[in-house]
Order: sequence, then structure tokens, then C-alpha cells
Amino acid sequence: MPKILWQEIFTPEIPFTKESRIIWDGVGKLIQRVKSPSTQVEQAWLSRSSEMNWYPYIEMLNNLEVLNGLIEGKNRGHDAAIIGCYCDPGLREARGVLDIPVVGLSEAAMMFAQTIGGRFACVTVWESYVPVMERNLRLYGFEGRAISNRPSRSKRRTDTGILYVLNNPNLPI
Repeated sequence: MPKILWQEIFTPEIPFTKESRIIWDGVGKLIQRVKSPSTQVEQAWLSRSSEMNWYPYIEMLNNLEVLNGLIEGKNRGHDAAIIGCYCDPGLREARGVLDIPVVGLSEAAMMFAQTIGGRFACVTVWESYVPVMERNLRLYGFEGRAISNRPSRSKRRTDTGILYVLNNPNLPI
């Protein structure tokens, strides 16, 4: 049975919301809904994490924690890993040290977007992540496939909206 690690980028208690358990349970339900019945997926959390990575130094420290989590997952026998964050923290570094496939949500979404349309855009829930999304567009070579006017933009995050999606399993994925 294939074993995949879903590496979260936060600790079990997310610093900026009181709804951590609902969010993690919702993510777990979505994973169960889309995975193959013959595949085992384990969610794993960091032992420490910053709230947000607005600064390169903090981003580097958090990426190191993600990378350590991925290495631990490989050592526990996982056959592949997914980084559960659209910013793809630690993705390049993980691919440099691990001999298992590591998937970044941003890269995978950008690749998929190219199969269903001529151009695409990235939407993030925090304005300060726009530069990270733009960096990923360049790193992955998709800058020319994204829309030319503001290819990365933010839409204000509301816990209510996120919780609605996670609590309504019949919504299309």
C-alpha cells in the first residue's frame, strides 16, 4: 500500500485562528475524499512554526522545519510527500535531499491550470504572499503562461469562508 505524507506547515494549533481542529479535520476529510482507497495518507504537523512568513529569515526558519518534517516522513517509510501549503515552502530543498517524490501545491496547481485554459492567475489570502506567488511563477517557468496584469493577487481571507468549504463535503473539489 503506497504511503504518502501530507506535511502541514503549522503546529496543530494554528496561531491566527481558534478553529484549528475544524480546519485540520476538514483537510483530512478532503484528503480521504480524493485519495485512492489503496493509498495511505498521513497528515503531519510541525513541532514549531511561525505564524506567517513575511520576512525572508522567518521563511527560511519555517522552511527548515518543513524540510525536517519531510525527512522524518521519509525515515518513517513514506513513499512520497505533499507540502500542504500553496507557497511550496522547502520544496526545492526537499527535492535536493530526498529520494522520494515531493509535490508542492503551487507548482501542481499551475501545471494543472495550463491543461484547462490558456492563461491563469494565482489568488492568495494574504497580500504579503503575492511576492511569493510571483516568485513561484518565475521559478517554475510559468510567468509567460499567467495573465499579464497582476498574475498574482490577494483576496481577503475570512475564517467563515474557509470553514464553510471545509464543513460542506458535497462541494465540488
